[in-house]
Amino acid sequence: MLFLKLAAATILGILLMGIWFGLEAVLANAFQKAKLNFLMPLRHLFTAFIPTAAVLLLSNHLYLNLFSFSRGQYWLGSIAIAFIASAIVSIPRKQKTSALNLHEVMAKVLDGILMEIPMRLMMQVFVWYILQLMGAAEAIYAGIIINALIWCSGIMIQNVLSKGKWNSKIWKELIASFVFSLGAGFLLSASDCILFPMIAHALERAFSSLLGTSRNH
Repeated sequence: MLFLKLAAATILGILLMGIWFGLEAVLANAFQKAKLNFLMPLRHLFTAFIPTAAVLLLSNHLYLNLFSFSRGQYWLGSIAIAFIASAIVSIPRKQKTSALNLHEVMAKVLDGILMEIPMRLMMQVFVWYILQLMGAAEAIYAGIIINALIWCSGIMIQNVLSKGKWNSKIWKELIASFVFSLGAGFLLSASDCILFPMIAHALERAFSSLLGTSRNH
């Protein structure tokens, strides 16, 4: 019975991700046609706003516990998660890549921050809500793992659709994304504050840029 509940939450999460990916593609295409590329970094916010608001209303929780800012372990956790994920995709490297300029690095940092809206506030909270609604045992921990698997499945689906290669780069990105999502999920659960996963994602993009590579998710 527990397996069916976990499977149902996973399938519903993948469906939600598919809808979100579709909205992302439509909005990105619209921005390009309208020559509004400067709005591209904000697409995660625009496409996830309505479903995220709905999920937060259903769960009756905002995940904005600012008192957690006084707890040093959450800051250390954010740094550790960011460093581990960036190290996985960046080390070892066969060849050096060209350094990014400050504008490109800041764009990646902003992208990482805003990605936490669909990844954590939308999807993670949605999976938690579904599992708790079905009375699944250990819904918090199971939900974190399911959320990580959902986003990894998204990377694989995108790779198939784009006819990408299944080389070491994609596997390192999958591992890094899974590890980061687990860490960010536990960070959100423990701190009760979305700002810590956002900080971790921003640091991960910054670290990866310094090391010469970066994840796309």
